[in-house]
Amino acid sequence: MILCPNCREAQVSGALFCSECGFKLTKTEIYREPEPVIEPSSIPAEEQEDESPAPAVDSFTESSAPSDEPNDPTKGKAVMTLHLLDAGKDIVLSGGTEFAIGRSQRGQPIVPEVDLGSYQAFQYGVSRLHASLKVTEKGIMISDMGSPNGTRVNNHKIKPLTDYPVSDGDIVSLGRLQFKVKIHKPTG
Repeated sequence: MILCPNCREAQVSGALFCSECGFKLTKTEIYREPEPVIEPSSIPAEEQEDESPAPAVDSFTESSAPSDEPNDPTKGKAVMTLHLLDAGKDIVLSGGTEFAIGRSQRGQPIVPEVDLGSYQAFQYGVSRLHASLKVTEKGIMISDMGSPNGTRVNNHKIKPLTDYPVSDGDIVSLGRLQFKVKIHKPTG
């Protein structure tokens, strides 16, 4: 673990930026206990930021299109837009049920479906395979893929390799790169 010289919070070894204050970290390592990670169900409802009511989860899985399986998560897929706050750009996600988010690098054998490399992702502390967005029967879920700089939903750090629900209007941070999730009902 490394200790942020600015706010004194413990960070994962290899982190480029402090996940608490955003300070650019150096290679000096000081060992200390890691900070507790908030479980998705432990955030009080009054602390969750939500500018607009979240659409019902059923709206993502219901569709008039025929399907062989009654609980097929690909049925009536939601279309999502990731609005990059600093760049002011929108990335539209559709046609799938799982999207790896990260940045690609020459010679990298596994490339994320959502490549943030052209948005200064390295400088913001985004890992090559940082997080995953999934369309499930329960709604849209995000999972940190073990990134050193962490993933936050509405400024709450999420536990790596654990599905965490996201709603329309949520702000997601991958390292210091932030985007707003916009979820659109499927048409047709």
